Amino acid sequence: MPSQSEFATALLDPAQPVPHGVAGEVERFDIYRNNVVVSLTTALARIFPVTVQMLGEDYFRALAAEFVRRHPPADRMVALYGAAFPGFVAGFEPLKDYFYLPDLALLEWTRLVVWHSAERPLIAADLAEDLEKLLASQLTLQPAAQILISEWPVASLWEAHKSDDFVSPEVWDGEALAIFRREARLIHAPMPPHFARFLLQLEHSPSLGDALVQFVEEDIAADALRLTINLLRAGCLVPTTNNYW
Repeated sequence: MPSQSEFATALLDPAQPVPHGVAGEVERFDIYRNNVVVSLTTALARIFPVTVQMLGEDYFRALAAEFVRRHPPADRMVALYGAAFPGFVAGFEPLKDYFYLPDLALLEWTRLVVWHSAERPLIAADLAEDLEKLLASQLTLQPAAQILISEWPVASLWEAHKSDDFVSPEVWDGEALAIFRREARLIHAPMPPHFARFLLQLEHSPSLGDALVQFVEEDIAADALRLTINLLRAGCLVPTTNNYW
């Protein structure tokens, strides 16, 4: 009988011979092999629909099949399969001219991660009304929230591809956004990249006040405070202090 590793390798790669021990079932094994690859590529197409639109379905499925062969699933949760796909796209030589595509795929993967992450209840929204208390608080992103910073306008590309009348962004500057879930909805909160860097720094600061001090020289502290209050009210940010849970 073949080992589990040999069987999995042969199952995902049609160039591999049928494993010893199932040689009498070549036709059935090929059908099973094709079904497995098709189911995984279909799962990837659901996770990365805008990437499918950018590449075309035939090209995407060929690309996804190659990804499946190189990165077989590590567990049975097919719905969460594809974490390595953005990195795979980045290293795929035929797509080197699609320089924005890895970050676009990362945006789509991030949406999936946020959708399946835990969500803390909004029980500290009143903190935004008490400035002194707010500045002394340590804040963090919701578990169901992620920050994405890209050199390319991937948020605009993603938004444009939601309709059939695609219009390429007029300005190809970098973009950043917070992606979070609230009441069974995924929300994109676009922001300049330096504000996104502030939010990432906020995660490692003992208080909001300490985080703001580090950005005074960039003259964005006041705007960063307003952004923090808006995201706290929206539920993207939450205090880490146990008193609020």
